[in-house]
Amino acid sequence: MEDIIEMILKNPSIIVGANIPKPQGHECTILYIHENNENHFLKYSTGNSGKPISKAEFRGAYQRLLDNNSFTRQWYNENFPQKAASYPCNFTSIGGIFLMLNIVEFIGNGCYQLIQPQNN
Repeated sequence: MEDIIEMILKNPSIIVGANIPKPQGHECTILYIHENNENHFLKYSTGNSGKPISKAEFRGAYQRLLDNNSFTRQWYNENFPQKAASYPCNFTSIGGIFLMLNIVEFIGNGCYQLIQPQNN
């Protein structure tokens, strides 16, 4: 299994200035990606303020996705309560990055579902 951080770093569409897709058409922009910063790995803007996402948030969400085929806002709020309270948009920003990686689809009601690989 490839590490989600490596997947993000290798993806040519996940770069500074790229827009992260959000469920209700809201946009946010990647401000920076710090490969060696655990707590502020990726920072995005939803207007006037920048919001950091940690590597732990990405890794936790990705592991949840692999274990349960989905990643939900409820799970995020329970597992990252301080981040959920301070930066509630992190949930949809993580989901948006996963959308950019083509590993999930947003199915509504605060849920991103794993896209199953097709057997050829």
